[in-house]
Amino acid sequence: MRRWISCIAVSLSLLSGTAIAADQSTHEAADRWVQIIDQGDFAKSWKEADAGFQANVSELQWTQTLQQIHAQTGKMLKREFKTEDIKSDLPGAPAGKYKIVVYQTAFEKAPQVKETVVLTETKDGSWKVTGYFLQ
Repeated sequence: MRRWISCIAVSLSLLSGTAIAADQSTHEAADRWVQIIDQGDFAKSWKEADAGFQANVSELQWTQTLQQIHAQTGKMLKREFKTEDIKSDLPGAPAGKYKIVVYQTAFEKAPQVKETVVLTETKDGSWKVTGYFLQ
């Protein structure tokens, strides 16, 4: 009986470790992607986004939009992770596995911005950005 309980405890700790690692990888993917935007490499952010994102907005439209936003907000000063949520469906998006990462961000000209990055799980198990919103 003790051996069986020990096996369950070990299995649960391994499973929870896997879940934590998966959450860290999506959070890290979101962090890396917004850092590309912070560096001003708007074209690269488009290229590293999900195919669904790329189908909805051209690279030129994306870079022009981010240039306008950057002119209004200025340089990113501070970004603080707030929440991460898991969804299986989103309005206007196909069914799938999504993670929504929310930051509280301060920019030079906009000190209180809610920054939301939506990621989707790809066929190979990696996470790519499929949405980006500022409020």
